[in-house]
Amino acid sequence: MKKNFFLGFIPARKGSQGIKNKNIILLKKKKLIEYSIKSSLESRLIDQTFVSTDDQRILNLSNTFKKVNFYKRLKSLSSSKSLMKDVIINFINQHKRNYSLNNLNIVVLQPTSPLRNSKDIDDAISFFLKKKAKFLVSVSDPMSHPEDIVFENKKKVSKLILSQKEKNRQNFKKFYYINGSIFIINASSFLKSKKFVNKNTLLFKMKKKHSIEIDDLIDLKLVKALI
Repeated sequence: MKKNFFLGFIPARKGSQGIKNKNIILLKKKKLIEYSIKSSLESRLIDQTFVSTDDQRILNLSNTFKKVNFYKRLKSLSSSKSLMKDVIINFINQHKRNYSLNNLNIVVLQPTSPLRNSKDIDDAISFFLKKKAKFLVSVSDPMSHPEDIVFENKKKVSKLILSQKEKNRQNFKKFYYINGSIFIINASSFLKSKKFVNKNTLLFKMKKKHSIEIDDLIDLKLVKALI
């Protein structure tokens, strides 16, 4: 019996606020979600791939991807207010009879990251195994540094990060942002913590080019130019 199982999990609910029907928009003659399905199937280290959706148009892709497990998401987990952690917990509970949860790891691949590829996934899983981690999130360099960010607080401008003195950009602290491309969680540990990011979460650094997440039409144009 394998010591570790890795299940690729692609969450794809029907609703979308930034771009209508985002998960099935065409990107170079392929639906957006197909990029994540393809990268999961091409991974050497993912044992099975699952797609969770309430969209019948995505469920119909089961005829195209025979090796992928498509299943209909509960209505209670399909609204814009539904939390990803609850979707994952439901998925783990559905499959806990088939696996030892201590050896079961979920690789969450959001459809909005089409430039993430199978090598990124395998490198992340290898890093996860090497470090004997229970939680991993992919990160990359931010588009803008947090020390440059300001916000409006009671109609006054405040800096996000307060510094004792002015510094050149090259002297800023090193920051990363969670790019949403890859999350890896150990099933047993996640049921206890119910959090993706905690003090034990491992950071997997990705190329900025592979880290673009499609949230709006500007992101979509950028990704089209890069593919």
